[in-house]
Amino acid sequence: MKRKRTWLLLLLCLTLLVSACAGNTGTTEKTTGATESASGTEEKTDDSWSKIEAKGKLIMGLDDNFPPMGFRDEKNEIVGFDVDLAKEVTKRLGIELDLLPIDWSMKQNELDAGNVDLLWNGYSFTPERDADNTLSTAYLANDQVVIVLSKSGVTDLAGLAGKTLAVQEGSSAQQALDAAADFKASLGSVVPFRDNVTAFLDVESGSSDALLIDKVVGEYYIAQKDEADYTILGESLAPETYVIGFRKGEVAFKDKIEETLRAMKEDGKLAEIATEWFGSDVTIFK
Repeated sequence: MKRKRTWLLLLLCLTLLVSACAGNTGTTEKTTGATESASGTEEKTDDSWSKIEAKGKLIMGLDDNFPPMGFRDEKNEIVGFDVDLAKEVTKRLGIELDLLPIDWSMKQNELDAGNVDLLWNGYSFTPERDADNTLSTAYLANDQVVIVLSKSGVTDLAGLAGKTLAVQEGSSAQQALDAAADFKASLGSVVPFRDNVTAFLDVESGSSDALLIDKVVGEYYIAQKDEADYTILGESLAPETYVIGFRKGEVAFKDKIEETLRAMKEDGKLAEIATEWFGSDVTIFK
């Protein structure tokens, strides 16, 4: 009788234990660092700025042959308008700036792979880039224009029919050319170059008849030469703006950079840097 009573007590305890475990199912969750929205779906926390701050360094991807935005001077040091902006921004944020020259045609791969933290070097807004990345507010206006040697006698885009056009590979100039289907079809050939300086030299040598390029860059390059030797055709292939490119979803990082640029605009530093490079404040940042 005693053995039977003991067996019944053990059975009762086991039943209570199973019931308690069943009632506790789903109360323990693994910590993932994500938060749950009202709809029940998990939302990833945007720690993009915190990671940069913790690293203490910002890696800026740029084309080091793109004057005046970013290029090498006579001492082989990387200088430029965008470089000066980035230096001032990182100084105010208390982090280091690491300038990393990249193959501009591979810029998206470099950004996606995490080799650079942002793209900041005459980086034009395009719908495609807006879809692939998080982009900053525009800070400079630009146009895609065609430059020829004055002695060529070419005065408009129609005059380039059957001729050779140089363009930087992977640039917004190349995208603008692809969008201008009729003009592109009228050309004899299109020659891609790794950078605009090399493309300019090809036009100067007579190998290419014209160069499609950012107006900001073209005007700066011509100013260093004999301006009478070059003609910028009056027809713009595509008006555009310069922005800063971040990885998709890195809004906190973008906001921190914009917040600093806005402070620079308010205290006059943005205008000061622009005037040093362009002779006046040509920025449009708001």
